[in-house]
Amino acid sequence: MMEQDDELIQIFIEEAHDLLEAINHFLHDWFQDVNNKEYLTSILRELHTFKGSSRMVGLKGISEYTHSLEQFIQKISQGDIDVDDSRLKEIRKFFDYLHWYIDSYSQHKCFPENEVPTDLIKKSLNEAPAVSIEKIMGLTNEVEAEESTHTKKVKKQENPIETIRIRADLLEKFSNLAGRINVARSHLEQQVKGANEYLIELTKEIRLVQENMKNIEVRADANLRLYQESVVAKNEDEFDILEMDRYSSLQQSIRILEDKLIQLEDLSEMVIQVLRNAESILNEQKQAAKTLEEGIIHTRLISIDYVVPRLERIVRQVSDELGKEVHLKFARLEGEIDRKILERLISSLEHMVRNAIDHGIESPTVRKRIGKPEFGIITLSLFRQGNEFIIQLADDGHGIDTEKVRQKAIDKYYWSPKMPMSKDDAIKMIFLSGFSTKDEASQISGHGVGMDVVNTEMNKLGGALWIDTELNKGTRFTIRLPFTISLNQALVFKFYNQFYAFQLSQLSGVARISNAEAKNRVRNKQRAIRYADKIYQLYFLPELLSENFNEDYRNNSYALSIILLESEACNIAVAVEKIVSSSEIVIKPAGSQLQFVREISGVSLLGDGQIVIVLDPQYLMQHASQMEQYHLTPADIAIESSPRHGYEKPKILVVDDSYTVRQVTSRLLKRHQYEPYQASDGEDALTMMEDIVPDVVLLDIEMPKMDGFEVLKMMRASPKLQLIPVVMITSRSGEKHRLRAVQAGANAYLTKPYLEEDLLMLLKRFHHGDEHD
Repeated sequence: MMEQDDELIQIFIEEAHDLLEAINHFLHDWFQDVNNKEYLTSILRELHTFKGSSRMVGLKGISEYTHSLEQFIQKISQGDIDVDDSRLKEIRKFFDYLHWYIDSYSQHKCFPENEVPTDLIKKSLNEAPAVSIEKIMGLTNEVEAEESTHTKKVKKQENPIETIRIRADLLEKFSNLAGRINVARSHLEQQVKGANEYLIELTKEIRLVQENMKNIEVRADANLRLYQESVVAKNEDEFDILEMDRYSSLQQSIRILEDKLIQLEDLSEMVIQVLRNAESILNEQKQAAKTLEEGIIHTRLISIDYVVPRLERIVRQVSDELGKEVHLKFARLEGEIDRKILERLISSLEHMVRNAIDHGIESPTVRKRIGKPEFGIITLSLFRQGNEFIIQLADDGHGIDTEKVRQKAIDKYYWSPKMPMSKDDAIKMIFLSGFSTKDEASQISGHGVGMDVVNTEMNKLGGALWIDTELNKGTRFTIRLPFTISLNQALVFKFYNQFYAFQLSQLSGVARISNAEAKNRVRNKQRAIRYADKIYQLYFLPELLSENFNEDYRNNSYALSIILLESEACNIAVAVEKIVSSSEIVIKPAGSQLQFVREISGVSLLGDGQIVIVLDPQYLMQHASQMEQYHLTPADIAIESSPRHGYEKPKILVVDDSYTVRQVTSRLLKRHQYEPYQASDGEDALTMMEDIVPDVVLLDIEMPKMDGFEVLKMMRASPKLQLIPVVMITSRSGEKHRLRAVQAGANAYLTKPYLEEDLLMLLKRFHHGDEHD
């Protein structure tokens, strides 16, 4: 038996993906016209190559499976096996297994070769008349002959384009290097710009020195003439030799200095010319680097058609297992997408499709009873829009049942029985980690929707996810992602000497406004401004970031820039101090310490080393919309120097041993008109509550000195603290910890990382006095 070589197997896996993609196209065409045997000939050709390659790398099991499948297709091509709907489904399953096998190997999920289900095909073969080996070999030779003829025809028609394979990690390395080249070039441009500015100053200084030297020379000549005149007036016969030498030496020194200044001026002109040449070279390098970057980006792109067969297989498999008939329709498939994004996106798409079939689309019996077609429809659109990629997935199923979600949320202590639940509230609930409307897990899609994982992945990719649902009509998911995750066009701006950026694709426009007008509008709650027949709500940038700022830091006449952002939720105009540039930047993830700071989508570096914080406009707009909904605005926090008359902010105690978590949570609370207090462990929290009685406690479980369960136990035993609502916030997502927390007296339980909206929803509920239901 041939020994398996990991490197050779990897080469085979890469080739197998291409072969299966070609087979998919031929199968699709043949299913549309089953009488056309040319498609079967093409399928046999690809299967023959697949079989030979798998045998060469030592994968005997899959090689025998492919050989049996090849025989099966040959019988169909000969007309020995009738083709009907059931047979087509059977054929599709046989090829689906090939895909599953290769996908498993791609994910390093290997299994014994003797478990390959070759018997399934042999069973179908035995039901049909046998074919002699000579006939099979004859057909194979015909296939090879036709392949050779086809190849010759192609060579006659056009010059073939040579292609090579390259490892994904190597391509990623090239992409990063190209990004570093752009950053280095930008830094060099800054240096050249600085050198030009210094030369301008140097030229000014040279001219100033020249003017001073001329003044000295004029004065020296004047003094010499005065001396000569005084000698004549005194009737002296001759000049003082020493005095004459002194003036001659001074004039000579002046002339030497003037000559040196002229030489220095010439050198300055030469340096200016060198810098101009450097700028020209930099421009050429910029174009070359841009072409290189575009080439690498194009190399990383893959047609979105790549996902079609995989999703179709998921639909077939899940539909068969659940006894449902579901049709997958592609409303719009356009363009290409970054391969790295697609690799991280595909699992989320598969999960959403499984959910749609398992949880969304009803059984044929139910659909017939309520007047729907017995088959369900999932509609998928994938297309590029500017610098973003849009994914829309919709089903015509049951939709999200708000009442069912509400009841499950009450059972899980997420929701108060006295509070109604809106559709938006229900959608927020399904984003909670571990939330499910099912009591038992299924192999299809687990316990439930599990959209928290999908939403987290979209956030990591710099995208956003929206859900719209209507009972008995269905649910629509919309995902917006960056077109590529390498070089991005961005608008860089600053406020308080800190640099920020938005991706250009996310902006609607820019405008100007005086500082005086902006302050007056914000103070008087008259934020609405009109631009291009649209209404935008005006905010200072620090307001949206919950940062205090002095409204008089600029005089009233100073012109601020406003950046216009639009979304389905609201339109906002963000006032910033100054727009620095519109340039290409390499956006990197912000890091684990900033994972809870939702307004930050990444970071970048300018050419001079300045750090740029890349903001998430979707979150800023969502945040502004929520503030309006709760009748609170960030301006109430950022601009007012003292609390409003008669209003006392609710006190929230944040108990966590992580300094970063405490700071990020406190920042969130301040933004939403809460007064945060911090404790680093359980003992510190109990000591603090001797002096301050908080309205709500946000309590971590695992902490030094005293854990969260002990703190909660002591609070419930204290007459002073026993009625304070407690929200347990921890990375422990298991049901055991959740039940223990509830039994100990916790009012709610959140798992890190949580959505800000979930925490705010709980705080709003507790603040309204419903925490003890």
